[in-house]
Amino acid sequence: MSEKKKAEKEKKEEEGKEPVTIYIEDRRSSVGAKSSQEKARESAGVEWEKEQPAGDERYAELVDQMKRLQADFENYRKRVQKERSESWVLAKKELIFGLLPFIDDMRRVMEWTDEEIDIRPLFEGMKLTAKNLMMVLEEEGFERIDALGKPFDPHFHEALFTEETDDPEKDNIVREVLLDGYTFRGSLLRPARVKVFRHRSAKAAEEPAEASDEPESTAPAELQRPLEEAP
Repeated sequence: MSEKKKAEKEKKEEEGKEPVTIYIEDRRSSVGAKSSQEKARESAGVEWEKEQPAGDERYAELVDQMKRLQADFENYRKRVQKERSESWVLAKKELIFGLLPFIDDMRRVMEWTDEEIDIRPLFEGMKLTAKNLMMVLEEEGFERIDALGKPFDPHFHEALFTEETDDPEKDNIVREVLLDGYTFRGSLLRPARVKVFRHRSAKAAEEPAEASDEPESTAPAELQRPLEEAP
């Protein structure tokens, strides 16, 4: 067989064979390879960035929202302050309106002449006016502190004087009210200024003991014993 025919035969045999695929593992690529979860997160991040506006636009949007919230809060604060002020003015107006009858009575008294004044009716009228005035004030939450004969309370009483007593049961009891105190809806307006009973023994216990005229000896006890008389 000639060399030419032999070469053609070998070529036909090679063409009839199936190609062999050789896989070569590149270990270097596995060193920096990323997991499927990381790739999924990156893919999601890219999609999220595409959906979001650019950085400058997002910042401007947040600043605009903050300014609107600040303006809304400032308007709310002013509205609440205005409503509170109007409510307080309305409450004062109602209180003063209730006092108008007493102001009218006082004006009538001031307009009397010396010939028209009769002391007894005037006195009774003033008592009635004061009583009605207290009723109006009490309806608004104004109360007088009832201190006479009650235990002294530093939260509502102010002791100006004390009076000694031999009765221990009267100790710290209000003896006399010198000036009435008042509260408004439970809040103290002015404390009642009072005179308080003080038991003698309690007062004596608070006073410091009188200093002795003789100086106290600092010598040991053995040296403080009297000397025996000589035989």
